[in-house]
Amino acid sequence: MVTSISGLESLCDFVPEILKSIPTLNQIKIMVNSYNCSVATENFQNFWRYVLTVMTFFLFAGNVFAQTVSHPRCTKPNGDLDPPHCVSQDLQVTKAFLTADQCSCTSGQVTADLNFNLFNKTGSTRTSFAVFAILVKTNPDGSTQEVYFKDCVSPVPPGETSTITFNDAITYTCGQTLTLTDVYLAWTDASTGDNRQCTELKDNFCNIDPKCGRPADIVIIPLLSANATAGTINCHGGTTTLNAVASGGVGPYQYSIDGVNYQSSPNFTVEEGSYSVYVKDSQSPNPCVATGGPVIISEPAELVAGRSAGTISCHGETTTLTGSASGGTGAYQYSLNGTTWQSSSNFTVTAGTYTVQVKDANNCIDAADPITIGQPDALVAGRSAGTIACRGGTTTLTGSATGGTGAYQYSINGTTWQNDPNFTVAAGTYTIHVKDANNCIDAADPITISQPDALVANGVVGAPITCHGGTTTLTASATGGTAPYRFKLNDGEYQSSPSFTVGAGTYTIHVIDANNCTDASDPIPITAPDVVVAGRSAGTIACFGGTTTLTGSASGGTGPYQYSINGTDWQPDPNFTVSAGTYTIQVKDANNCRDAADPITIGQPAELVAGGRAGTISCFGGSTTLTASAMGGTGPYQYSLDGVNWQSSATFTVNAARSPYTVHVKDANDCRDTFGPIAVTQPNSSLQLGPCSKTDVTCDGPNTGSVTAGTVTNAVGNVSYSWINSAGMVVGNSPTVSNLPAGTYTLTVRDDCFTRTCTVIINPATNCIPLQGCTPGYWKNHPEAWGCGYAPFNNFLTTFGISNRRGLNQSLTLAGALDLGGGNYNALARASTAALLNACHPVVNYPYSTDDILRAVREMFMNGTTTLNGVTYTSAEALKNELDRANNLGCPLNNQNAVIRSTSSSSVVASGKTSAVGQGIELSAYPNPYTESATINFTLREAGAYTLEIHDMNGRVVKKVSVGKAEAGRSYSFNLDGSLPSGIYIARLKTGKTTKVIRLMHRK
Repeated sequence: MVTSISGLESLCDFVPEILKSIPTLNQIKIMVNSYNCSVATENFQNFWRYVLTVMTFFLFAGNVFAQTVSHPRCTKPNGDLDPPHCVSQDLQVTKAFLTADQCSCTSGQVTADLNFNLFNKTGSTRTSFAVFAILVKTNPDGSTQEVYFKDCVSPVPPGETSTITFNDAITYTCGQTLTLTDVYLAWTDASTGDNRQCTELKDNFCNIDPKCGRPADIVIIPLLSANATAGTINCHGGTTTLNAVASGGVGPYQYSIDGVNYQSSPNFTVEEGSYSVYVKDSQSPNPCVATGGPVIISEPAELVAGRSAGTISCHGETTTLTGSASGGTGAYQYSLNGTTWQSSSNFTVTAGTYTVQVKDANNCIDAADPITIGQPDALVAGRSAGTIACRGGTTTLTGSATGGTGAYQYSINGTTWQNDPNFTVAAGTYTIHVKDANNCIDAADPITISQPDALVANGVVGAPITCHGGTTTLTASATGGTAPYRFKLNDGEYQSSPSFTVGAGTYTIHVIDANNCTDASDPIPITAPDVVVAGRSAGTIACFGGTTTLTGSASGGTGPYQYSINGTDWQPDPNFTVSAGTYTIQVKDANNCRDAADPITIGQPAELVAGGRAGTISCFGGSTTLTASAMGGTGPYQYSLDGVNWQSSATFTVNAARSPYTVHVKDANDCRDTFGPIAVTQPNSSLQLGPCSKTDVTCDGPNTGSVTAGTVTNAVGNVSYSWINSAGMVVGNSPTVSNLPAGTYTLTVRDDCFTRTCTVIINPATNCIPLQGCTPGYWKNHPEAWGCGYAPFNNFLTTFGISNRRGLNQSLTLAGALDLGGGNYNALARASTAALLNACHPVVNYPYSTDDILRAVREMFMNGTTTLNGVTYTSAEALKNELDRANNLGCPLNNQNAVIRSTSSSSVVASGKTSAVGQGIELSAYPNPYTESATINFTLREAGAYTLEIHDMNGRVVKKVSVGKAEAGRSYSFNLDGSLPSGIYIARLKTGKTTKVIRLMHRK
């Protein structure tokens, strides 16, 4: 129950309540003096103060002991319930919080339920629990509102912290903090009478016979709320701080301005815009999110600086530069350097580039674009002159001006002026004067114009030309003019070099200087002797590698002559003995003038080369053709195998007896060559076929026989195989054919020369016992049939030696493995346990041994891959499927032969001899049981390796009887002495294809 005491009407209406609760004198004075009934008269107030004071006096005078408080809690006679006396800690408030349909509030008033987490440290249920307190609501500005709160709930369970929800909801303004002060807690004992029930007490909570406690102020966790404040942006484009404010909920808080990205700090640096804040508290498991805002953040208009300037009329003068501003926050200040500021926008400046900066009242700064203020350049006179190219010529003297103010006028004497800056002058010294539109005058430095001396050409001839077509040097020269010079002969091209290499003829030297002035010399004649001419002739070469005579000749030049074919070795004789090749005859005369005749190529026949090739003698004792060949030389050719008897045909019939052979060839010029030796071979003997073999049909199926060809030797060319059964049908075309039924088979082997045959007979299988296996369900329901010493309680992982459990329980038993559901390694555990028990039972003709099963399953668990009987399995599913197949081959066990005993219908005969006939194996032991010794016999249907071992009932090898290779159909016997302890054992015979076991009993 919540009662307000914050207004006049509250006091005036509440006086009856005060009288009911019979408060103490001091508390009455405080209460009455703290309120002002504005709607009542002052006499009315004084009246009630008087009445209350008098009543209190009489109550104390009458020795009526009662307890009063400043809020409507209980008043009990004959007892003081103030804090020093309410010290029980049996019921403790550990948390106070509000709940509503939503976890947060946004604005305005909110109505929510008040909840206590109440710890009852006693071992008994408290029938009813009441609370009396002042609820203080504190606003964000620090002001408060107070209301009375009282309520009762029942029951309170023992020994735990429970959450209780009071009947009366609390109304508060979102953002206020809530505190219960002057708290009084009261609760009943464990009695359950009607007078201890809240429903019976109604509003008279004082009827509770209480235990009581006076805890410190209780802070109520209100619903989560969010708000925000923000600073000011001083400059356009700037930022400020947005501060998120959170209250209520469960701290610590996280904050966001987009509802997505949260942070622990409530502060955000933001630009201009509208923002909402999101606050997320730490409630578990579902945090609450409250939203505050929006907060509108504005910014000033952008501060923009401008500028303008006048013009400078004369070089070195000044003008006015004026700044301007808009936007920002006035008043403005102006600067040209960013350091010195003034309120005036005008600056007096000389020519140059300036940047006007503006600063507003918020110290925001903007700079206008730089402005360049120009001025006229200084008036400067200049001059330039061409050159006088040739002596006595003229050139142009040109005046120039810069700066000042055009148009310009020019003079070379300071008196006569003209607009044209050009003057035609001869050699001499001149001064250019310039005048601008403002009559400013400047004079250039004096300039002297010179001219060259007169240009003269000449030439000198070098040594005489000694050989026709030879050359000499004609050297030109020049004086005067302007260097550098260039020279040419007759109508040729000018060159900078004065030297010319020339043959016989008449030449005129022309010279041109740097100024294109020219001059020509008198004609200059040059002579030379006649040309030397070389010639050559040659004979022919008859045979490859022979020689002939090469003869040189000469005319012209100056005799005598000398001759050479390499340009190094010279001789007066014009004849040379040479082999085939290309030669050049060279001739030199007495003046060492030389000439070379055209190259001459002296040919020769191609080299005579004999060849030969013999065919192959495919079959022993045959013949073949030897074919001779020839190339090069001069045809036609003749051929011989002995160098005596010649023939025009190139083919000869030969055999291996006269091998090897040599081929002789001669051409039309009797040039000869040989080739050889050429070996002619034949096979050493005819085709041979060794004995053929076969494998009889096994108990694995009617088509398990095979045939294999004997060894084929001395075959020639392609070898083919053809197996034909007794019905004349071809059953295979390879050396080995498998999957055959019993019957007679004939093999025909052919090479390129001969044919060979053999015949084999495949026998049918006898005494076959089918492979067997019992399902996991059988072994789960028949633990009495378990062998090898295994028991249902044995640990699965230990039995198989597995450390990588693959999710299996560490304590999984063999019986538990048989009962596992699911696939993958659970299914493998189930199938492998049944497989192990099948392999352990002597009556079950299981295809796999216990050792192979233990190893394969262990490897699969450890490595994820394994092999079983030569087959590779790369997943637990694949191995499980194979073991499931074997476990479902058919169970031979029944009530008579399931339990492993010393004698049984399937393993023990009346004579005391235990036997097991399996696929390809006969295994027996006699006597059984035995005392001093027993004999173990076995026979294999197929030859192969075997291992015979004795195992105890735990599967351990206690004796290795024999390891070796056995012949098919032969009986083997081994003696087992009496050295083993008394007990039951398993004799295990393992071959490459199967495993057989029998049970042995040893008695001392």
